[in-house]
Amino acid sequence: ACGNAIEATDASRVVLVNGMAHRVHEGCSAGLMERANVEQARHEVEDKKLGKGIMGAAAGALLGSIIWAVIYTIGFIAAVGGFAIGALAANGYDKMGGRPCKAKMPIVLVFTVLGVAFGQYVSYVAYAIMTGEFSIVDALLYQFFIIQDPEFASPYFGDLAMGVAFAILGLAYVFIATEKIPKMTIAVIGAAIALL
Repeated sequence: ACGNAIEATDASRVVLVNGMAHRVHEGCSAGLMERANVEQARHEVEDKKLGKGIMGAAAGALLGSIIWAVIYTIGFIAAVGGFAIGALAANGYDKMGGRPCKAKMPIVLVFTVLGVAFGQYVSYVAYAIMTGEFSIVDALLYQFFIIQDPEFASPYFGDLAMGVAFAILGLAYVFIATEKIPKMTIAVIGAAIALL
Protein backbone atom coordinates (compact mmCIF):
# COMPACT_ATOMS: atom_id res chain seq x y z
CA ALA A 1 0.00 0.00 0.00
CA CYS A 2 2.80 2.45 0.86
CA GLY A 3 5.21 1.08 -1.73
CA ASN A 4 8.03 0.40 0.73
CA ALA A 5 9.55 -3.06 0.97
CA ILE A 6 8.58 -5.15 3.97
CA GLU A 7 11.63 -6.03 6.01
CA ALA A 8 11.87 -9.13 8.20
CA THR A 9 11.66 -6.94 11.31
CA ASP A 10 8.54 -5.01 10.14
CA ALA A 11 5.12 -5.85 11.53
CA SER A 12 2.98 -7.03 8.64
CA ARG A 13 -0.19 -8.88 7.88
CA VAL A 14 -1.88 -10.54 4.92
CA VAL A 15 -5.00 -8.89 3.49
CA LEU A 16 -7.29 -9.88 0.64
CA VAL A 17 -7.72 -7.30 -2.11
CA ASN A 18 -9.95 -8.31 -5.04
CA GLY A 19 -9.54 -11.94 -4.02
CA MET A 20 -5.72 -11.76 -4.01
CA ALA A 21 -3.61 -12.13 -0.85
CA HIS A 22 -1.14 -9.30 -0.26
CA ARG A 23 1.38 -8.86 2.56
CA VAL A 24 1.34 -5.24 3.74
CA HIS A 25 2.70 -3.22 6.65
CA GLU A 26 0.51 -3.36 9.74
CA GLY A 27 -0.13 0.40 9.54
CA CYS A 28 -0.95 0.29 5.82
CA SER A 29 -3.59 -2.44 6.09
CA ALA A 30 -6.23 -0.21 7.69
CA GLY A 31 -5.95 2.40 4.93
CA LEU A 32 -5.97 -0.27 2.24
CA MET A 33 -9.08 -1.92 3.67
CA GLU A 34 -10.81 1.44 4.02
CA ARG A 35 -10.13 2.31 0.36
CA ALA A 36 -11.36 -1.15 -0.70
CA ASN A 37 -14.60 -0.68 1.27
CA VAL A 38 -15.17 2.77 -0.25
CA GLU A 39 -14.60 1.37 -3.75
CA GLN A 40 -17.02 -1.51 -3.12
CA ALA A 41 -19.68 0.90 -1.84
CA ARG A 42 -19.20 3.07 -4.94
CA HIS A 43 -19.73 0.06 -7.20
CA GLU A 44 -22.92 -0.90 -5.34
CA VAL A 45 -24.28 2.63 -5.82
CA GLU A 46 -23.35 2.57 -9.52
CA ASP A 47 -25.12 -0.78 -9.99
CA LYS A 48 -28.27 0.73 -8.49
CA LYS A 49 -27.93 3.70 -10.84
CA LEU A 50 -27.69 1.36 -13.83
CA GLY A 51 -30.96 -0.29 -12.74
CA LYS A 52 -32.63 3.11 -12.40
CA GLY A 53 -31.35 4.02 -15.85
CA ILE A 54 -32.87 0.84 -17.30
CA MET A 55 -36.21 1.69 -15.69
CA GLY A 56 -35.96 5.24 -17.06
CA ALA A 57 -35.21 4.00 -20.59
CA ALA A 58 -38.17 1.61 -20.39
CA ALA A 59 -40.49 4.36 -19.12
CA GLY A 60 -39.31 6.79 -21.80
CA ALA A 61 -39.78 4.20 -24.55
CA LEU A 62 -43.27 3.40 -23.24
CA LEU A 63 -44.22 7.08 -23.23
CA GLY A 64 -42.85 7.40 -26.76
CA SER A 65 -44.90 4.36 -27.80
CA ILE A 66 -48.05 6.09 -26.60
CA ILE A 67 -47.12 9.17 -28.62
CA TRP A 68 -46.57 6.90 -31.65
CA ALA A 69 -50.03 5.31 -31.21
CA VAL A 70 -51.74 8.71 -30.84
CA ILE A 71 -50.02 10.07 -33.96
CA TYR A 72 -51.04 6.97 -35.92
CA THR A 73 -54.67 6.96 -34.76
CA ILE A 74 -55.20 10.60 -35.76
CA GLY A 75 -54.00 9.78 -39.26
CA PHE A 76 -50.41 10.95 -39.52
CA ILE A 77 -47.28 8.99 -40.36
CA ALA A 78 -46.44 7.45 -37.02
CA ALA A 79 -42.80 6.75 -37.90
CA VAL A 80 -42.00 10.31 -36.80
CA GLY A 81 -43.01 9.11 -33.35
CA GLY A 82 -39.94 6.89 -33.49
CA PHE A 83 -37.88 10.05 -33.02
CA ALA A 84 -39.79 10.69 -29.79
CA ILE A 85 -39.31 7.09 -28.64
CA GLY A 86 -35.55 7.30 -29.10
CA ALA A 87 -35.23 10.71 -27.50
CA LEU A 88 -37.51 9.85 -24.57
CA ALA A 89 -35.74 6.53 -23.89
CA ALA A 90 -32.35 8.27 -23.76
CA ASN A 91 -33.68 11.12 -21.63
CA GLY A 92 -35.49 8.67 -19.35
CA TYR A 93 -32.22 6.85 -18.73
CA ASP A 94 -30.55 10.11 -17.73
CA LYS A 95 -33.47 11.58 -15.74
CA MET A 96 -33.77 8.46 -13.59
CA GLY A 97 -30.10 8.80 -12.69
CA GLY A 98 -28.70 6.15 -15.01
CA ARG A 99 -24.95 5.73 -14.74
CA PRO A 100 -23.02 7.10 -17.70
CA CYS A 101 -21.19 4.05 -19.02
CA LYS A 102 -20.56 2.02 -22.15
CA ALA A 103 -23.76 0.05 -21.52
CA LYS A 104 -25.97 3.14 -21.82
CA MET A 105 -26.16 3.20 -25.62
CA PRO A 106 -27.04 -0.52 -26.05
CA ILE A 107 -29.58 -0.35 -23.21
CA VAL A 108 -31.30 2.69 -24.69
CA LEU A 109 -31.16 1.19 -28.20
CA VAL A 110 -32.83 -2.06 -27.07
CA PHE A 111 -35.63 -0.20 -25.29
CA THR A 112 -36.05 2.11 -28.26
CA VAL A 113 -36.52 -0.78 -30.70
CA LEU A 114 -38.91 -2.47 -28.24
CA GLY A 115 -40.77 0.85 -27.91
CA VAL A 116 -41.13 1.15 -31.68
CA ALA A 117 -42.44 -2.42 -31.92
CA PHE A 118 -44.87 -1.82 -29.04
CA GLY A 119 -46.02 1.49 -30.52
CA GLN A 120 -46.64 -0.25 -33.85
CA TYR A 121 -48.60 -3.01 -32.12
CA VAL A 122 -50.77 -0.57 -30.14
CA SER A 123 -51.38 1.50 -33.27
CA TYR A 124 -52.62 -1.44 -35.29
CA VAL A 125 -54.77 -2.69 -32.39
CA ALA A 126 -56.30 0.77 -32.01
CA TYR A 127 -56.93 0.96 -35.75
CA ALA A 128 -58.60 -2.46 -35.75
CA ILE A 129 -60.89 -1.43 -32.87
CA MET A 130 -61.72 1.94 -34.48
CA THR A 131 -62.87 0.26 -37.71
CA GLY A 132 -65.58 -1.49 -35.72
CA GLU A 133 -64.91 -4.76 -37.53
CA PHE A 134 -63.03 -6.38 -34.65
CA SER A 135 -63.76 -7.09 -31.03
CA ILE A 136 -61.07 -6.10 -28.52
CA VAL A 137 -59.83 -9.70 -28.28
CA ASP A 138 -59.75 -10.05 -32.06
CA ALA A 139 -57.97 -6.70 -32.35
CA LEU A 140 -55.27 -7.87 -29.95
CA LEU A 141 -54.68 -10.89 -32.22
CA TYR A 142 -55.14 -8.87 -35.42
CA GLN A 143 -51.48 -7.97 -35.79
CA PHE A 144 -50.33 -11.58 -35.77
CA PHE A 145 -52.60 -12.36 -38.72
CA ILE A 146 -51.72 -9.36 -40.84
CA ILE A 147 -48.00 -10.08 -40.80
CA GLN A 148 -48.79 -13.40 -42.50
CA ASP A 149 -50.72 -11.74 -45.33
CA PRO A 150 -48.30 -10.27 -47.93
CA GLU A 151 -50.74 -7.49 -48.79
CA PHE A 152 -50.67 -6.16 -45.21
CA ALA A 153 -47.22 -7.32 -44.15
CA SER A 154 -45.40 -5.00 -46.55
CA PRO A 155 -46.85 -1.73 -45.18
CA TYR A 156 -46.63 -3.06 -41.63
CA PHE A 157 -42.91 -3.81 -41.84
CA GLY A 158 -42.35 -0.63 -43.85
CA ASP A 159 -43.87 1.41 -41.02
CA LEU A 160 -41.77 -0.53 -38.53
CA ALA A 161 -38.54 0.09 -40.49
CA MET A 162 -39.31 3.81 -40.83
CA GLY A 163 -40.04 3.96 -37.11
CA VAL A 164 -36.70 2.34 -36.27
CA ALA A 165 -34.91 4.75 -38.64
CA PHE A 166 -36.53 7.78 -37.00
CA ALA A 167 -35.85 6.30 -33.56
CA ILE A 168 -32.17 5.98 -34.44
CA LEU A 169 -32.23 9.60 -35.57
CA GLY A 170 -33.76 10.54 -32.22
CA LEU A 171 -31.08 8.61 -30.39
CA ALA A 172 -28.33 10.12 -32.52
CA TYR A 173 -29.67 13.60 -31.83
CA VAL A 174 -29.75 13.03 -28.07
CA PHE A 175 -26.37 11.31 -27.89
CA ILE A 176 -24.64 13.88 -30.09
CA ALA A 177 -26.20 16.73 -28.12
CA THR A 178 -25.47 15.32 -24.66
CA GLU A 179 -22.48 12.98 -24.95
CA LYS A 180 -19.02 13.09 -26.39
CA ILE A 181 -19.41 10.50 -29.11
CA PRO A 182 -16.47 9.30 -31.17
CA LYS A 183 -16.77 10.03 -34.89
CA MET A 184 -16.68 6.29 -35.60
CA THR A 185 -19.90 5.80 -33.61
CA ILE A 186 -21.60 8.57 -35.57
CA ALA A 187 -20.48 6.86 -38.80
CA VAL A 188 -21.96 3.56 -37.61
CA ILE A 189 -25.28 5.26 -36.78
CA GLY A 190 -25.31 6.89 -40.21
CA ALA A 191 -24.60 3.54 -41.90
CA ALA A 192 -27.39 1.87 -39.93
CA ILE A 193 -29.85 4.54 -41.05
CA ALA A 194 -28.68 4.20 -44.65
CA LEU A 195 -29.29 0.42 -44.54
CA LEU A 196 -32.88 0.99 -43.47
